Amino acid sequence: MAFLQVRDIVEHVQSMRQRVRALAQLRCSHPPDEMIAAYLDQAQEHDRQMHDCVEDRLDAVDEAVLQTWIQFPDTQSLEREIEELSEAPASGEPKNQSDLPPERALQRVLALDQRILGLYETAAAQTQSMRAKEFFEQLLMMEQQKARA
Repeated sequence: MAFLQVRDIVEHVQSMRQRVRALAQLRCSHPPDEMIAAYLDQAQEHDRQMHDCVEDRLDAVDEAVLQTWIQFPDTQSLEREIEELSEAPASGEPKNQSDLPPERALQRVLALDQRILGLYETAAAQTQSMRAKEFFEQLLMMEQQKARA
């Protein structure tokens, strides 16, 4: 476990989510049906809106909250999963990841994205600061509300 500031955690989560969404666009660049294409378009718009919302929250929150240090777990396993999905096939899958059926690629990307979002839950649980805990819980609530919209 490493110690990171709240600001660094948020930036790291946003960066990983951006990479995963870009990977989804790449893996499903020629979706086999309109439903997957519509989902990808909706997910891209969702990400844009969430990025704006997170930036607004970062601007609105007290700087002391953003500078709060939290003991945070290593995210190397998530980073490796992102790399593996972008470069090499998992066992039993096509030799070339781009040959991975778009439905399967999308399933893997969605599962990975949910695990990345779980980092906000982990951060909220790891901090002793009530203000930092509330900040991460608000980010999660915003994400859930946007997902329902």
